Amino acid sequence: MEVNRIIQKIKEAKEKISENQEFFSEKEKQIIFENIVKKILFEEEEQAFRKPLPIPQKSKEIIVEDSFRSLINKAGISQHKDYILFAAYYLIVKENYEKINVKDINYQYKKAYLKPSTNPSVFLIELTKKGLLMQVGKKDGISAYSITKEGIDYVEGFLKNGSK
Repeated sequence: MEVNRIIQKIKEAKEKISENQEFFSEKEKQIIFENIVKKILFEEEEQAFRKPLPIPQKSKEIIVEDSFRSLINKAGISQHKDYILFAAYYLIVKENYEKINVKDINYQYKKAYLKPSTNPSVFLIELTKKGLLMQVGKKDGISAYSITKEGIDYVEGFLKNGSK
């Protein structure tokens, strides 16, 4: 949905609220309007997820990947443990996140059209025990993680040489 259509839908929502002004207080109108805007923006985001992502050709050279999906396609991985490590790599190294949590990983799964892991915390703990990730406090009230140098080396080695 283009910006002008979003703006038009928001204007229409304001008009509908104004037409029924005798039924709602100013605070109620503001809450209704905010919920309508959230719904419009959520629908826009949902439509973006339905668009197919390009699948890049596999290559033995490390290139800058433009999405988590292209990174995992390039690596040819298929296990949740690897998806989670590669999501951490993508978000922290490529997208400059300071730290990640389960919500960030699940969002990457969703954007890549992958069925999410039923229990990603188990894989995060396993990757932490192997020294590929480390726990770094909390983010949004949830345990947060960062990728270690060993984790970065593992992912980049995997991309360069194939399976480890």
